[in-house]
Amino acid sequence: MQYVGQTICTIAKRMSSHKSSIRKSTGCKVLSEHFSQVHSIEDMSITPIELLDKSLSLKDREEIEEGWMRRLNTIYPYGLNVRAKTCNIMDAVTAVETSKTVIYSKFERLTITRHKRGGARQHQPNTFDAEQFIANILDCDNPTLRSFRTKITQLNTESIKLVYLASIDKLKNTRDFRTIQLLRVIKDLCLFRCKSVWDKSRQSKCDQFLVVRFVNKYIEDLSLSKIMKEPSISTLCPLRGNSSMPTISYNYMPPIRSKILNYRQTHQMNLNPTDMMCQCHNSPFKDSQHQHVYVVTGNLDIIENIELRSLLKKGLNYRDQAPPNKHKALKAVTDALNRYINKKSNKASLPVIMFAEWKDAVLTSVKNKLDGFPAYEYNAVLQKPSIIDELTALQDKFVFVPNGQLHPNIWPSYQEKHT
Repeated sequence: MQYVGQTICTIAKRMSSHKSSIRKSTGCKVLSEHFSQVHSIEDMSITPIELLDKSLSLKDREEIEEGWMRRLNTIYPYGLNVRAKTCNIMDAVTAVETSKTVIYSKFERLTITRHKRGGARQHQPNTFDAEQFIANILDCDNPTLRSFRTKITQLNTESIKLVYLASIDKLKNTRDFRTIQLLRVIKDLCLFRCKSVWDKSRQSKCDQFLVVRFVNKYIEDLSLSKIMKEPSISTLCPLRGNSSMPTISYNYMPPIRSKILNYRQTHQMNLNPTDMMCQCHNSPFKDSQHQHVYVVTGNLDIIENIELRSLLKKGLNYRDQAPPNKHKALKAVTDALNRYINKKSNKASLPVIMFAEWKDAVLTSVKNKLDGFPAYEYNAVLQKPSIIDELTALQDKFVFVPNGQLHPNIWPSYQEKHT
């Protein structure tokens, strides 16, 4: 049975304080009862797991402490810690008694690798005795969390519900501290399994995506997936199992569509046709196949500027090239990491500070790569003043609408008023 704590005192002084509290039955009640009813003070041992910087605040130290509680499964009844503020657990004993909080759901997810085909669930008889099932678990010489979890996982949902109800009944008639703790473990695991079934349909499939804004070509050249897979970086991620490796996804910049099409703006202008001078009948692009003589065409030759015409031939979903900017690329990666960390921190109940070392390692690798990138050639057509003036003049005269093909149709602005 484990307990996680942090201190700025010496180890000897901290241990002395714990032993004194146990002898006087003060401080943590669960800790005192465990080392007075199940074990003795002489059975206590300590193992340092992390040396923290002295400059860390109390809040940061407590977040790291509670991160280790979740990693080592030491929150009561699985361990001897009864408080975890970041999990909103102020008293784990009360939380598990009232079933308001599923303690096991606060721990890091365990990834199970199967080495043979078929499921792990075993065949169950038609008549299931929940009380006998609990008795068999409690009679084990050395009951462990793994053995409890394995046996309960093998049950079907209806049997798990029966075990849950049977554990509640047994708790009413039990006074032994160790038995109470084990029954609460069974109860909490059963509640976790049932809740997992209830919430399965609501599980998000997007938790693994680290979405980076594609601000320029540097984002693609970084190969973030390879950076994440580097052993020196992946081992620093506090997540474990399949959730430790994010899937890189990109949020692309808007295409040229919104800058070219102007039919909505034209419709909102409420133009008066009588105030317009129509020269369509003199245009070689007029629609001569119908009764009217207005320009209704998908022929991009009507655009005299060769560069603008070439751009529109690439289609409305084409994205204009962005200039090389290493600062924007670094900021896009940083923002993506912050969003991902906040999302996974809430999902895995891990403090944000536990991701700090992993985040710093990723950004250091990104900065080193960006420093080595040369400036690439680009041609941002719609950012050129001459092209902007040409497009504005065309939009004043024509209405650009999509035709479902690669390039837009071009209509005169007053055509809407004639139809």
